[in-house]
Amino acid sequence: MHPFSYHLARHLRDPSELLPHPVLLWEAAPSEKPPATWQTRPAGIPRPMAGEPVVFEIRSVPGSTGSRSPGITLGRSDVNDIGVEDPSVSIVHAYFQATPSAAGELEWRVIDAGSRNGSSLNGAPLAGQILKDGDCLRFGDVDLHFYSAEGFRRFLIESTRPETH
Repeated sequence: MHPFSYHLARHLRDPSELLPHPVLLWEAAPSEKPPATWQTRPAGIPRPMAGEPVVFEIRSVPGSTGSRSPGITLGRSDVNDIGVEDPSVSIVHAYFQATPSAAGELEWRVIDAGSRNGSSLNGAPLAGQILKDGDCLRFGDVDLHFYSAEGFRRFLIESTRPETH
């Protein structure tokens, strides 16, 4: 998990450098105020603040619950591949699976793991849909945006372009 600025700096140093994994982007709402106390992961990265999203790579972490599950796990506990510090997220909330498409590329899906507060994709309940760049995934009260490795590279390029009016 890294703040957005880490990936943006990497991209600016070498625009051809690609992340090998898809990512989830966790952004605070522009009007969201920082909490009175921060909840942090062991790596020390807090919840996102307005203007500084957090980026999670969707990949298996050795020793996580994911190594014993049907996919890459996301949840509130440190035993997950992707740890999201929010009380509305279940200890093991959902898992990601990749399958090869007919064209030989990986297609990603996310499955709810029986969470208490539910999961959705672009406002609809999860039903094994294939994820696309920019899709909004909701786990409990947390919104994360999915990007393939190439889609995240395009997103970084767009975010570095000057605004034109």
